Amino acid sequence: MDSKFLKSPLISVVVPFWNVEKYAENCIESLISQTYKNLEIILVDDCSTDSTLSILKKFELLDSRIRVIERSSNGGRSECRNSGVLAATGELLTFVDGDDKLVPNALEEVAKKYDPSVDVYWYGINIVYESNFDLKKSDDKYYRIRHSGVKEINREDLLDYDCSVCNKVFRRDLLKEDLLFKGAHYEDAIFFMKFFAFKRKIYFIDKKLYVYYRHPSSIMANTFGRQEGLAIEHIFLLDEVYDFWLKNNFLQESRIAFQRIVTTYFWLAFNYSPPYERARVVAEMVSRLRAWNIGSESNPVLEYIRSGNFVINFGPQSEKSSPNQIVSIPPLKGWQKLFAIRNENGHNTVRIFTKRVGSRKVRNIRKLEDK
Repeated sequence: MDSKFLKSPLISVVVPFWNVEKYAENCIESLISQTYKNLEIILVDDCSTDSTLSILKKFELLDSRIRVIERSSNGGRSECRNSGVLAATGELLTFVDGDDKLVPNALEEVAKKYDPSVDVYWYGINIVYESNFDLKKSDDKYYRIRHSGVKEINREDLLDYDCSVCNKVFRRDLLKEDLLFKGAHYEDAIFFMKFFAFKRKIYFIDKKLYVYYRHPSSIMANTFGRQEGLAIEHIFLLDEVYDFWLKNNFLQESRIAFQRIVTTYFWLAFNYSPPYERARVVAEMVSRLRAWNIGSESNPVLEYIRSGNFVINFGPQSEKSSPNQIVSIPPLKGWQKLFAIRNENGHNTVRIFTKRVGSRKVRNIRKLEDK
């Protein structure tokens, strides 16, 4: 392969837009001013009703690298990204949301590391807070770049990494039809759990090259605010992940890993749903666990839910009860009265002579990439 070509791959940048006139120019200007110039910039408008489309068309006239795709129907961010993926021609492909931006040298940093055998380039995110300021500490941990240089990650470790697609640059030929985006919300999580279920050669760049604006009206702000109908979708997206893992024989190979994903998504859905929706979260989880029969080696809560060995409490809770408690753990029996290690409402708990001597919260995954 020509050495000059290896140093300057065409990078396709796909950007979905929907009614973001306040941010669109800032986003596009960050792309056309990239220090790396061999770009194909695909701007996809999802039937905006404000001035967003006119802004996109203005930039299309100013820069020959820009193509605007006007969708005929509103399909959400998943369909916008898919439209861009199918139209892209670059060796590499990345995503930027229409209300975010890249730092000026972001794609140059990727191009400098270019190797046709690398599947993904992964860099850090800088968050500009317009809401949820209290999440900064956990954001720093969640989006932390854990490696430098080439690394593979295992299915068992997927929950340890952020699942945003906007801080990653992919080999475009890997984004095949069964890896296109799905879902109205949290679509990055579905994609992540499918794409990285395969072994991928990843190049980690320990620099914050993506700028993410956290808005008060974002999906995650509404999720943390317990808006009805949002957090429960984490139960529904498990359907897509389960079918994909089953089809590719990942369930048999990584049974424990999938159990952990299910447990994490269940608690996320339960904890961030309004109280009156939590019974439905449990019911949806029961039906799936009974159909899938994935076991419960990693966490007995899965078996408690599957078998119906829990109670739903109505009315006032006692002072000692957690306001979030819905899964009542069966009483200790036999040898467990002497020593027991088990999951109690999202915490791995150690009891000696029935007394709790230690407790540690089960790892939780967050979807802060999805706005």
